[in-house]
Order: sequence, then C-alpha cells, then structure tokens
Amino acid sequence: MNNLKIGTRIVGALVAMMVMLFLMATVSLMQMGVLNASTKDIADNWLPSVAAINAMNTMASDIRLTQAQHLMNTDEAAMASLDKKVNAEREDMVKLRKAYEVLISSPEEQKLYDSFSGEWTHLAEVNNRMLEHSRKNENDEAKKYLKASLSNCSSRQGTFWKNW
Repeated sequence: MNNLKIGTRIVGALVAMMVMLFLMATVSLMQMGVLNASTKDIADNWLPSVAAINAMNTMASDIRLTQAQHLMNTDEAAMASLDKKVNAEREDMVKLRKAYEVLISSPEEQKLYDSFSGEWTHLAEVNNRMLEHSRKNENDEAKKYLKASLSNCSSRQGTFWKNW
C-alpha cells in the first residue's frame, strides 16, 4: 500500500466509499419496500375496518338513544314513529355489520366480532322486551330493561369497541 501513488489511493478510497454508499442505498430501498407494504396494509385493511367499527358504534348509540326516547314518550303516535326509527336503525346496523364482516382480517378480530355478535343478539332481545313495556306505557318495567341494556352495553360491548 505504501508503494501506491497518492492518486491511486484516492481513487481506491472513493471506489470503496461508492460501494458502501451503493450498499446503504440498496438496504434503504429494501426497507422502504417493507414500510410501503405496512402502510398499504394499514390503508387497505385497518382504516376501512376502523371506519366501519366507528359507524357501528355510532349506530349502536343512535339505537339506544331512540329507545330511550321511546321510553320517555307516552303519545302513541310518537311511539309508533320511534318504533319505525328503531327498526330502520336496526336495519342500518345489519348493513353496517355485513360491511364490516368482509373486512375482518385476523382470527383475533373474528373472535372479538363473534363475541360482539352474541352480545348484540342478547341486547336486541332485552331491548325488544323494553319496547314492549314502553308501548304499553309500563314505563317502570321498561326502565328496568333499559338500565339492564345500558349496563350490558357499557361492560360487555365496550370490550369490543375498546379492544378493536
């Protein structure tokens, strides 16, 4: 090495630096591909699921609110209108759930959704009983069912919304 001219040494050093730079650029591009794949997964899988879960959560709140309004009314015409609204909201929830089901992408997510589905079915039964009592203006009995359904929503369904 001592016998090499200074120009040869400089050229050798520059070639070595260019090789290292090329290797760094190659590794960086490979890592950017991994990052791009992860970003694509988030954009294509996770964000639509988050939007669907949010829509379901909002619809569940809307249904509970309409049911509470039903309970507070004693006018038959108003209750009939609220019955129609509850039924329409329930149909919307079915559509939202079907839209979400196709977005489920992991066994853990499926397990959470299955748990939610069971709780939602149970909650619908409780709410149907509440509405039956509310239609008869048996509001004290209906309030018991409403409180039970709200308690159930807070504890059990909340797990689905939070864990997702």
